[in-house]
Formats: sequence, structure tokens, C-alpha cells
Amino acid sequence: MEKDLKKFNKNLEIKKDVSVYEDEKGNLLYIPTLQLVCSCEYTELEEAKIKIAKFNGEIKDESEFNKIKTTKKVDKFTETKKEKDRGTIIDKEVEAYQVWFVRNGLKLVQSYNNKEEALAYAKEINNKILEIQF
Repeated sequence: MEKDLKKFNKNLEIKKDVSVYEDEKGNLLYIPTLQLVCSCEYTELEEAKIKIAKFNGEIKDESEFNKIKTTKKVDKFTETKKEKDRGTIIDKEVEAYQVWFVRNGLKLVQSYNNKEEALAYAKEINNKILEIQF
């Protein structure tokens, strides 16, 4: 079965209650249609988390994202390595990448570096589903 959300949706026939996924490899799935509804989630990922997302297949290796400076809360011990600072929370400025994830109920995901594109894709899929449902 295809793990990429866009490729998955190309092999999908959306129906009122149960949709059908069938691909050229011989995969056949009957899926409750409401599980295909997509959400769009904005997140800021640091370099290490980008690598994890690539490893997990949530982000393609060749993808490039906007880099921003953001503030996150960290344990002061990670900065000073002094035992007395353990448990003290401080704000730290870090570099992070802006990523928008479009996901469906099957946990299939497509990442975007642009909010408008991500929202447009999620709405496009959801509009198809909601037209058939209601």
C-alpha cells in the first residue's frame, strides 16, 4: 500500500460509506470513508526532529523548509550542566523549520513548506469526501 498521501489518493475511489483503494501492485482495501478526512497541522521542527520525520517517511529527503528562530522551553541543566539547575525551566532561542503536515485517519501524511498549499490540499480532499457524504 502506498504510504504517500497524494499517491494513495490517486488510487482511491471515494464512495458514500466505504471507499475502495486499489493499486497496480494488487493491494485492495475497503476503508470507512470518514477515515479519509484530512487535518492540517503546523509544527516547528528542529534539525534532529526533521531527521526523525524523514526516517519515518513523513518528510521526503529532498524537501526544503523555511528556517526560523523560535523560543522553546528547556531544562536549564541542559545548558549549564550544573546539578543545582536541574528542574529549572528557561527559554532558549533555537532554529527550527516550519512544516505543515496534512494527515488522514489512516495516518498517511504529506508534508508542505507552505501553509496555503497544505490547507488547499486538505480542503480539496475534504470537499470531495463531504460532497459524497452529505
